[in-house]
Amino acid sequence: SDVYKRQYLILKSKSGKGAQAGLSVVSIPMSSMESCESAALKLISSDRFDIDKNAEKDAFECIVK
Repeated sequence: SDVYKRQYLILKSKSGKGAQAGLSVVSIPMSSMESCESAALKLISSDRFDIDKNAEKDAFECIVK
């Protein structure tokens, strides 16, 4: 049943370049798909989130599990 399904925001963020590059993947439980998409867009468009100016390598996906 859909009652027990949960929405998650999956964020992928890359920092650094070359041999010093790092990759992180984080999942965040969300209350709805709408709140997931809204939060993701706010995060990846924020100057505070893009610390090393590599935002073009950041991505998100909202999933239901």
